[in-house]
Amino acid sequence: MPLRCRPCLLALLLPLAACNGSSETPLSRARPGDTLVRNGAERVVLERSFRPGQPNGLYGGIVKLNRAGEAEQRLEVNGVCSMPGLQAEGWPAYDNLYGRRLPQRGEQGREQRWQVLFHFDGRIEAGQASADKGWLSRLRDNICRRGSFDDRGKP
Repeated sequence: MPLRCRPCLLALLLPLAACNGSSETPLSRARPGDTLVRNGAERVVLERSFRPGQPNGLYGGIVKLNRAGEAEQRLEVNGVCSMPGLQAEGWPAYDNLYGRRLPQRGEQGREQRWQVLFHFDGRIEAGQASADKGWLSRLRDNICRRGSFDDRGKP
């Protein structure tokens, strides 16, 4: 293949590479169907967008949790993100994710609610029927724009 055609081929193939669901999409740019979190064999996919609210929260998002060898789970997730360093002004010293597991079609039983507080000193408090913390910690980073998901001020 002539050298001048290789850049053209690369330009055609790059958009296809992004469609494999292997990358994580920051929630600020995500659309239903986008992968929000990859944690080993676990994948969290946005099903219904979050609604912004006060104070500093995102509410009513629905995600699908896919784990190898397990049935897909649907979760309604709410996140209230705090601001490190503003505890003197009344902000809590933790981010709060909470929600509920949505029943599968035909499934009956008690609703499973969960809540996890991610303290800024590194402690994690999990209440009720909380989800596994590995993927949930990464989802918290995405919802609260922490770590590699902090895209504020970037194009």
